[in-house]
Amino acid sequence: MSTIAFENGDTVNVSLSADTLPLFEEGGEFAGLGQIVCYPDTVSTTILPNMSSDSIMSDINMRLAVYNALDGEAFADALGRDLWYPVSTDAANSIADFDSSYVIPGTYQGAANVEAAKSYLQAAGYNNQKLKIMYEGNKDKEVIAQIINAYLDAAGIQSEIVAWDHDLIRAHASNTNEWDIF
Repeated sequence: MSTIAFENGDTVNVSLSADTLPLFEEGGEFAGLGQIVCYPDTVSTTILPNMSSDSIMSDINMRLAVYNALDGEAFADALGRDLWYPVSTDAANSIADFDSSYVIPGTYQGAANVEAAKSYLQAAGYNNQKLKIMYEGNKDKEVIAQIINAYLDAAGIQSEIVAWDHDLIRAHASNTNEWDIF
């Protein structure tokens, strides 16, 4: 699978489909404004912290506690290794300005480290506040939210899962009081 992108030196739009390609060909509305490129698709899922002052996740120690509580290998096992695999680098080749020098094997923290998580919790001054895990209500993301919830619980981090339908998720994501992890 590949991601189809439009690049013009300043902008990269990765929301293109095969149906929109004729707009960029000779005679099309956007012909000559840039180039169409394809990148391998990582089909990755990103866990985003709410870094606004409304969330405890704005504290770097809390973010590190959460990240150390999670385990990429376990995610891949739980979701099925035929379609999912653990991330092993901080950069993916689907990023428009990807450079292979970004990939430094062995530097990505992807295994759970509960003791480190607990140490970061203490540094964050965590006092059992319940983190809200928000996700777009589909089955794959529900399973991911449940896995996150279980790993956070094992590290002593209280959390709850909040699901929103596709049409409402962006409105709720823009309200920084409604979520801590997305």
